[in-house]
Amino acid sequence: MSNFSPLLNPIHVPRPTAPSISGFVPSTLTPSYSIRHAHMLRLHDVLLHLLSLAPSRTNSEQCLRAWYLLAQCHQLDLTSLYRLGGLVLARSGVVDTETSSHGHDERDDDDEEDERVKRVARMRAEWYKANLTSGTQRDDATHKIDRLEEFVLALASSGQSALALEELQSYLPAHPYHDSIQLHVLEGQLALLVAQSLSGGPPPHTSSSSSSLAAKRTSSRPHHLDLDSDSSSSSDDLTFSSWLTDGASSLSTPIGDRATYRFLTYVASSSPILYDQAKEAFRQASRLHRKHKSAATLHDEGTRWLNLMTAAEAHQLKRSKQAIDINSP
Repeated sequence: MSNFSPLLNPIHVPRPTAPSISGFVPSTLTPSYSIRHAHMLRLHDVLLHLLSLAPSRTNSEQCLRAWYLLAQCHQLDLTSLYRLGGLVLARSGVVDTETSSHGHDERDDDDEEDERVKRVARMRAEWYKANLTSGTQRDDATHKIDRLEEFVLALASSGQSALALEELQSYLPAHPYHDSIQLHVLEGQLALLVAQSLSGGPPPHTSSSSSSLAAKRTSSRPHHLDLDSDSSSSSDDLTFSSWLTDGASSLSTPIGDRATYRFLTYVASSSPILYDQAKEAFRQASRLHRKHKSAATLHDEGTRWLNLMTAAEAHQLKRSKQAIDINSP
């Protein structure tokens, strides 16, 4: 493991001082790691390996035991391991598939699984909220934004999309969140999700709906654990917005066009306030994308959603004109 890992807080021996004499070259002392540090690194690697295995009751217990041992080490900064803690919580309560499905109705098993997913998501939301403002090692703007995004996505995964939108909007006016493109895009997506849930309308039907359901069932099986990466996130979080992102990215087929247009048109007519709120959030994300030179190479997600909404409005206007022409004598 790299020495730049946020796992440890090693004591750096200060650089020795010396008199100002000609030809003196001061030596540099490198930080030394004790055997206890080596054991903690080994335990951390074991936990990562356990999380890469298929979920089961035994695996869940082993992950919780390893995390408990790590939490007892006062040398650790657990706030820097907030993603790892979220993954461990996602494994909690996992039961063996054969044991849970034996002698029970499949519909009951599905209901129990959905309830377990929501319960674990609520636990993860509480964990992320506790670590939202308590970072010490990586307390820069980027990781503040990442912590908030993880917290909001965990709330949405637990079925509290309206609360997730409120929490996100309470942080957005403050620094550094107000300059985050990804948070403004997330605000727009949450507004559409809340509008869809309030109106009772179905999400757009895409070919990826079955894969999204499969991702939900295997949300606690991370195949690649890069906990220090800015783009790493739990599979539950990705599943939450998969119907939004997949529905918007399936514009290569006419069926995907019609499904997306119908969904956006339905939301615009049933919840115009939330629809306008989502549109303004995407517009702000698009403005920030043009403003930030560092984001020039990234995909402009805000503009993509604005184009989708504009196309849906034009499609609805065209259908209305056609209906008027047909009904007119």
